[in-house]
Amino acid sequence: MQRKRAVGYVRVSSIAQVKDGESLNTQRSDIKNFVESKDWTLVDIVSDEGISGKSMHNRAGVKRLLYMAKDGDFDVLVVHRISRLARNVRELLNLIEEFEQEGVEVRFIKEQIDTSDKYGRTMLTMLGSVAQFEREIIVEQTQENRIARGKQQIPTTGKLPFGRTYNRETNEWVLDENVASLLRWAADRYLEGESLKELSHVLKTQHGLALCYHNLITVLSKRCGDEWTVKFKDEDPIVYKIPRILPDEKINAIRERLKHNRIHNRVDVRKYALTGFIRCSTCGKALAGTTQINKTGKQFQYYRHPA
Repeated sequence: MQRKRAVGYVRVSSIAQVKDGESLNTQRSDIKNFVESKDWTLVDIVSDEGISGKSMHNRAGVKRLLYMAKDGDFDVLVVHRISRLARNVRELLNLIEEFEQEGVEVRFIKEQIDTSDKYGRTMLTMLGSVAQFEREIIVEQTQENRIARGKQQIPTTGKLPFGRTYNRETNEWVLDENVASLLRWAADRYLEGESLKELSHVLKTQHGLALCYHNLITVLSKRCGDEWTVKFKDEDPIVYKIPRILPDEKINAIRERLKHNRIHNRVDVRKYALTGFIRCSTCGKALAGTTQINKTGKQFQYYRHPA
């Protein structure tokens, strides 16, 4: 009798590796031992490293398994634990059905489940539901912990307000004085009439501050005050008190100039030759340049009223 051809699948995220101790090497070792105990031939072990089991999206290993199954490369898929293959019950069952349609049975070592058996299929559904429930509880608890830390003024997101860092040893916000001085310089030059696009270029090329034109607008008009707001789903926003870079009157002046330029001037964005010079004879607003491509592929430009 011909020996069955088996392929193993291993997956681990950084959280699972620390919490469960189920490293990739551990999973591979268990799969090899299981295949040997069944006297099967181990064809390959496919892995997805550092990827969540929440969804099948972006899991190249699973996609490769499906291609291999369609090509008839193996007979049995061996997985260390249900949660390694999927944590979403619907996707788990759909995935197993896809393998079975290609004549591939699935075995889960820890749960001792064989999907070719009807009792195993029933047990799989039950245990898959438990795995999904556990994940939802973990997500909910993680969210609650983040909100609790946020209410204590401890940042819980990886991205911090520009020009500030948080010292977790002293629980204090720290202002990057070099960045702050550059932003103050840019704010002063902008209010004196210089272009933000040119200022962003100077900041990047001469001072190594990588802020594109649009990001510089956002930082100067919204990120230089003494408050940083973080929103959580279905929760009231949390407002952090952070070191100030610009006074409120200067921030408001920047906003007023930005508003004026958007409506009347636009000389700080001179992509089109006559931007800021062609105006409506009725209301005085500057016409905005526009580019379109016709059916023949020819590009042409014209100016339109901002309203």
